[in-house]
Amino acid sequence: MLAVNARHRVSIVRATMLMNLVPEEKGNLGARMTVGIQGSFGILHYALLAFMSTSPPPHSQEPRAHHGSSLTRDLLERGFRPACNADYEDMVLKAQPADGSIQCHASTNGLISLHLDDDPVWSRQYDPNDPETALWIRAARTREVTVVGGDNLQISNEDIDVRTAASKGSLVTAKVPTVWIGQPN
Repeated sequence: MLAVNARHRVSIVRATMLMNLVPEEKGNLGARMTVGIQGSFGILHYALLAFMSTSPPPHSQEPRAHHGSSLTRDLLERGFRPACNADYEDMVLKAQPADGSIQCHASTNGLISLHLDDDPVWSRQYDPNDPETALWIRAARTREVTVVGGDNLQISNEDIDVRTAASKGSLVTAKVPTVWIGQPN
């Protein structure tokens, strides 16, 4: 499934779930997607990983305060910055590098994982011959992976919806390096 946002000329390849390697009590969920942005020489593809805590954030009297889950606070401490809106193009192009403690690990065999302090948070083995996986791997090989995290994300097999998180001020983004397991194509 390919959705196109004509206003920003952004194409979003269907989000695919990442399996959770974190014990259930941590309550985290993740997904990957590819964002295509029209440039002067064609579409540039960017790899994106989204993850969130499924445990409810503590209540705050300040509607846009960043008092969300410990995951969101931890990401802010690691160099993530609040996203101003739910526009994927804006997030991908404006995300700044995190502090280096978060990395995406990938292989040309389709293994994609996210690591915090060298500990795996999510990992999923994809079929490298699947066109969506191949596109994500090519995008991750070309540039950093944009990581989107926070509270109130809606992640499904078909979509990553960040509008509620952005409106509540709990959406954070950063670029993280990709560590290749084996040699990229």
